[in-house]
Amino acid sequence: PGDSSPFCSPKRKRVMKIVMSSKRNWIIALLIVSNFIMAFRLKSDSNEKNPIDENQKVGIDTTTMLLKDTTVLIEKEIALETTNSIVENKESAIKICKYDAFIQKHAKSIDWDWRLIASIIYKESKFDAKARSGGGMVGLMQLVPSTGYKFGLPHGSEYNPEENIKAGISYIKALDKLWSKVPKEERTKFIIASYNSGEGHVKDAARLAAKYGKDPLKWEGNVEMYLALKNQAQYYKDPIVKCGYFNGPRTVNYVKAILAKFEEYKSL
Repeated sequence: PGDSSPFCSPKRKRVMKIVMSSKRNWIIALLIVSNFIMAFRLKSDSNEKNPIDENQKVGIDTTTMLLKDTTVLIEKEIALETTNSIVENKESAIKICKYDAFIQKHAKSIDWDWRLIASIIYKESKFDAKARSGGGMVGLMQLVPSTGYKFGLPHGSEYNPEENIKAGISYIKALDKLWSKVPKEERTKFIIASYNSGEGHVKDAARLAAKYGKDPLKWEGNVEMYLALKNQAQYYKDPIVKCGYFNGPRTVNYVKAILAKFEEYKSL
């Protein structure tokens, strides 16, 4: 339509402006009234003698107070959300290797600090997913394939990073159950030692510790000591020893190295 259309006439435009202005004024008026009503109700709940007079004096101040309180509340919520975000992202902010996400994901199944699993992987393979030892152990967690298959490693996936980590953690879970009688604060060391040497040699060391008056449920200075002595005939030929000779000092040092690496990762 052209300018001659009655819908665009100057007179109609003026009418529309008046209507819109009127609507806007009504909205503003309603907002002001609602603020004063809110202030009046809040003030009425107090023990002041002249609530109406007082609200007439302080209505705007009371409304301002409400707005300030709301602002403070919003600022507190924002601060809390920011703090929570920092806590939630703290773990993901730590970078140890490119397989961190897999380690974090599967470490939850045994309720272990994922950085301890990462310490084991570092010691086993230096985070090389294609690593293979002379003894036939493969992948990130250096599993003997038969052990890996027993704990869920699919055939043909020996070098798959996530599958290898998952199977290795399943093996750790089984060792945790095996040593369930050992107090939790000590158990981790028994598990790590068993992961390296096999549980048979650690059981031998625990029996030797008990025989010689040491605590078979404690590691340092007890089971650790007799595992280190399993390379001496006096101990590995003892009738209570089931698995014979073993290079015990190697596993003792393995446990120490992993715990030291764990402390290093915790400081990141």
